[in-house]
Amino acid sequence: MSRPPLRRLIRPLPHPDRNRLLQFYEQLLSLPNVTGCYIGRKRKDGRQTQHLAMVCCVVNKMSRRSLKRGSVVPRYFEWQIGSHARGRIRTDVQQLDAPFARLANAALGPGETVTDRQANGVGTLGVVIEHTVLGRVATTAGHVLMSGGQGTTTFPVNQRPSVEISTAGQGTRPALGLKASVTSVADYCLVQTAPPDMVANVFQDRYRLGDSYLPSVYDIGKPLLVLTSRGALRTRFRGLMGCIPFNPPMYDLLITDAVVEGGDSGACLVDLQMSVWGTVVGSATIEGRYCSAFMSINTLLVNEQARLA
Repeated sequence: MSRPPLRRLIRPLPHPDRNRLLQFYEQLLSLPNVTGCYIGRKRKDGRQTQHLAMVCCVVNKMSRRSLKRGSVVPRYFEWQIGSHARGRIRTDVQQLDAPFARLANAALGPGETVTDRQANGVGTLGVVIEHTVLGRVATTAGHVLMSGGQGTTTFPVNQRPSVEISTAGQGTRPALGLKASVTSVADYCLVQTAPPDMVANVFQDRYRLGDSYLPSVYDIGKPLLVLTSRGALRTRFRGLMGCIPFNPPMYDLLITDAVVEGGDSGACLVDLQMSVWGTVVGSATIEGRYCSAFMSINTLLVNEQARLA
């Protein structure tokens, strides 16, 4: 007797691809009460569950019956996966207790403080990269130098802004801003020290950074560290593909639990193996819980066609 043919098992993707996700985000952000969204975990009775969800941040959390038709967040989204299956992800509405905002007070090595005296901006060194054109440069947040500006600027040689890099107990060193970018997916600045070989991916002269890492939904809940001038601050990965209503709105952000404050802009996010995930761009409060937003390190490396030094 011949065996019946084996049925091909199809495992739906845990979340839609980026283009479809942006379509869902556009639909959600068109609703009058929704101000941001990201892929994270559903919350129930004030506690995080293990269920994956598309989290919708709202200004005021209201009952479904009190909302007008057409302004209700869908209970879930579905999409086609090939010709055999459909993916499905539920939604979760969480109240945005304080608006998302870039850290206005926004570095040698990760964690050092960067100060732009002219623009009154303060940030933190994130990583050191090997740039194909600029050589070895360090990074901080773009809004530290652009001070409310938007777009991407490569500073002319004779107009490069002067900044200071401060190391605890070792004084300050001069540096120059080479390029700054504040866009819908990027918020970083490239700075060059004198001499350039003074910078390295070593935190507090003890902990060397590893390779870059692009997280997935399977990493949600992992413990992480943010490398700041105040030390390595512990946090936990909360979500990815975040859409945050900064000015301009930003996409593809990583979301963590409470960790940063003014002056940490640009600081490096790593896991416990010191793999680099991203850099700080801002913060917000959702469901009474302070959280932080990070640009993926992949965005920086791809934009600049560079690698970690």
